[in-house]
Amino acid sequence: MNKKGFIFLVSSVFIVAVLLLVFLSFDEYSYSDSTIADQRRLVFANDFVKAFNQDLERAIRIASFRSLIALEEHVSLTGRFLNSTEESFVEVVYNGTINGVPVNIMTNSSIVECLSRVNVIGNRYGLSVDVDVLDILLSQSDPWFVDVVVVANVSIIDNAGLVSWSFIDDYHSEVPIINLRDPLYSVFTDNRFFNTIRPAP
Repeated sequence: MNKKGFIFLVSSVFIVAVLLLVFLSFDEYSYSDSTIADQRRLVFANDFVKAFNQDLERAIRIASFRSLIALEEHVSLTGRFLNSTEESFVEVVYNGTINGVPVNIMTNSSIVECLSRVNVIGNRYGLSVDVDVLDILLSQSDPWFVDVVVVANVSIIDNAGLVSWSFIDDYHSEVPIINLRDPLYSVFTDNRFFNTIRPAP
């Protein structure tokens, strides 16, 4: 075999091996970078879902408390009790209206407005948030608290198609009624005297 041919062959094999090694290591690094980015995206999306659940419960508590104040003010102004407390409560806590009329105290506090803000924030981070409120339940298991349960169908989808969540959940809130005005006094005294609800010995 020719000495020059042998050196050429060895050099060619060496160059091809180096190029192959560089190419494969580049693929490995780029795959590793994309895996790290995907992991970070998953962690962020998961944190968003956790924060969403906590914030929605807090928003429901605030909306419910303001709704009770709004309903009491409505009774005081009209001098009449509500036809259906639960229906009126659902309307005001969800839409921020009583009989279709917006209530000032509910500005930026209704469930609809809260969900709209969540959707805007989610879109900023590449997440589509769709929440369908299935039911709003009002009850009282304690004399000094009103229990509010919002049943919602939640769908959160990563716009990159990496991950999605879809679930139905109950969001519970206990809303204190201590220091709210008693509507009985508003109606039966023609709005002349007020009395707040508070525990007595």
